[in-house]
Amino acid sequence: MPKGTVAEENEYSLPAETPLPARLESVTTKTITFDKKDNFGNRTGEKDSFDKWIWEFKITGGDYAGLRAWAETEDRVTTRADNKPRAFFEAMLGAAFDAGRGFDTDDLIGLPAIITVRNDEPRQKKDGTNFYPCPVDDVFPADALGTVEPPF
Repeated sequence: MPKGTVAEENEYSLPAETPLPARLESVTTKTITFDKKDNFGNRTGEKDSFDKWIWEFKITGGDYAGLRAWAETEDRVTTRADNKPRAFFEAMLGAAFDAGRGFDTDDLIGLPAIITVRNDEPRQKKDGTNFYPCPVDDVFPADALGTVEPPF
């Protein structure tokens, strides 16, 4: 007769607020289309859209090696204190980005970093099961933990 032991398992694929060694795999643009609303919240029948950047990281070490995590950010780098794209650039390149400095996300592809994720509220999928999002929350320099992951 088969026997077993109950193992602890979390619905989330990655632990929140845990430093994870990673490598940036890609940055792509996604266009989001929506219905415009008037000042009262009523749909006007007009369509509009905006773009956002999708940052894909691959975990490179530890118990979660091989898993992927994504961040969604606005599609521009600004001097605003809470601008995630600028924070990602600065952490990965180790340099401050002042107003007027040019950038190219291709310069970051393949670079190592330390990331943390958050565990957002579960969302229900069309089939009725839950999806447990783990978006990238912060990006830190690769040597933030005192070791640098090889860039492969």
